[in-house]
Amino acid sequence: MGEEAQEYVDTRLVQTQNDFEQSERDRPGVDEMIVELDGCFLRTAELVKKRGRGKTKVRKIQKKRRVEEYKEVRVGLVRSIDDVKKVAVAKMSGYPEICQQLFEASIEAGLSSKTQVVGIADGGNGLLEELQTHFPDMTFILDVFHLKENMYETADAMGFVEEEKEQWVKQRFSMIFKGKVEKALALMKEDLLKSGVNERLERLIGYIEKFKEGMSYKECKERGWPIGSGEVESAHRYIPQKRMKLPGAWWKKEHINPMLAMRVVRANGWWDSFWAEKDQLLEIAS
Repeated sequence: MGEEAQEYVDTRLVQTQNDFEQSERDRPGVDEMIVELDGCFLRTAELVKKRGRGKTKVRKIQKKRRVEEYKEVRVGLVRSIDDVKKVAVAKMSGYPEICQQLFEASIEAGLSSKTQVVGIADGGNGLLEELQTHFPDMTFILDVFHLKENMYETADAMGFVEEEKEQWVKQRFSMIFKGKVEKALALMKEDLLKSGVNERLERLIGYIEKFKEGMSYKECKERGWPIGSGEVESAHRYIPQKRMKLPGAWWKKEHINPMLAMRVVRANGWWDSFWAEKDQLLEIAS
């Protein structure tokens, strides 16, 4: 069943590209669209034979041990800015594969060549570049909560505590929020000169310099755009985690994407279409 759901999702999304190629007159699409992408980790495992001659008592087969590994699962959401209905994708894959599906899901949600795309994500290595490949005219917003988390972690590493830490973050974040990113960076560089070598502060400065074009938070709020990826983070709870991140549970790697496909079919309200297509194939086969 999982493999069939995976084939259904892949096929349905690929077919949307025909819609995207239609003229704006025939398919005007939506004016603005929100695109979000985020990851979480699931526990995977493989059973491998133990060294030595130990065998199980009943079946007399060689004993095995469980080798665990956490693998990242990526979830994406798209919706029109004026609509609460979302289209989700989820996959254990690299950025190119999941971003391709995210683009196709966007077409399903009404993307056209005239649509203003607003992409919200964290600063994952290579994520921004891959999103820009699929949405070249996208306005990128760095997830504001991820930025603040980085700032608090830096303040901790600098030895600030309680009120001092709050003041350090608040002053610099307020500048960034108001569009004074360069002023905030100048303050942090002064901090670096005063403190000497501080690897965590250097990383934060580099992070902000890399993503400063995605920190127009005040302007985004004024335009009614979200500035955090809370919607896709919530989607992690009801797409992969509710079924696949249970206490003590682990998965074989080859079973993850088929199960994710079933969760996507359910989340997107595609069950009826999936079963209708499945029944049609069974009828043809019989």
